[in-house]
Amino acid sequence: MTVKVTNTLTQDLGNFQVTKSTSGDGQEVIPEGTEFTVTYSYEGINGFEGGSGELTVKAGETSDLSKDIPAGATVTLEEVAPVDPEGGTWGTPEFSETTFTIQKNQVITIDLDNPISWNDGDFSVKKFVEGDAAHLVGDDVAFTVDYDYVLPRGPRC
Repeated sequence: MTVKVTNTLTQDLGNFQVTKSTSGDGQEVIPEGTEFTVTYSYEGINGFEGGSGELTVKAGETSDLSKDIPAGATVTLEEVAPVDPEGGTWGTPEFSETTFTIQKNQVITIDLDNPISWNDGDFSVKKFVEGDAAHLVGDDVAFTVDYDYVLPRGPRC
């Protein structure tokens, strides 16, 4: 009598997703629909290959789930630097975690905030008085300069 036994090994899997927010005084200059890209990678584990991928997410939303990742794998996240919108500058992205371990049959949610600030600027005016009558204008005479400016978006004047 011959008995044939086959053992099948399957890898336990899990996933993660990213919930995106923005903060700071420059939020008004973020173009509607701006998408942010998060890249991820993980080393092989238990004989299963490592891998990498990316998730795309908009501010105020949660990304789709990552592809299946072997449970026990350590995932490392990075954000692709977004392009600064007109009138604003992105700060350093703030992840709730940049490295974490995938859990069997669980979805891990990672929070990611991007602070943004206004590009505040300044200027100066230097007045020169020239001509035959320039000597009639004293050094202590003040001149008033009026100016206007338009912000790229929003009513912040």
